[in-house]
Amino acid sequence: MRKVKANELNAFVTYCGMFYGPNGIYSMGVPRGVLRTACKLVSCRNDIPFDGDTIDREAVAAILHQLGYGEEEEAKTLADIPGPTDQERQEAVEAFNAEYREIVADV
Repeated sequence: MRKVKANELNAFVTYCGMFYGPNGIYSMGVPRGVLRTACKLVSCRNDIPFDGDTIDREAVAAILHQLGYGEEEEAKTLADIPGPTDQERQEAVEAFNAEYREIVADV
């Protein structure tokens, strides 16, 4: 079994935490202890070399998924939903006016 230095493991845990920890890019809400254990498991694998890179990070994600963690769904508020652009608004007004003119012409 490969022995990983403590500072190397700590750096990898921090790196993975930026992705899967609370407020991470792909937040799974994983507690640091669980994340550290998953990172340690990946660092000790004998079938692939440990480089602390994206491949290793994705191996951590696979372990976390097997443990039942998944990406958290962020609650959306109206402020989070982008509104239409000025051009989209203008197009909607023009489409409405065109339909309105057709309806009025038929009356």
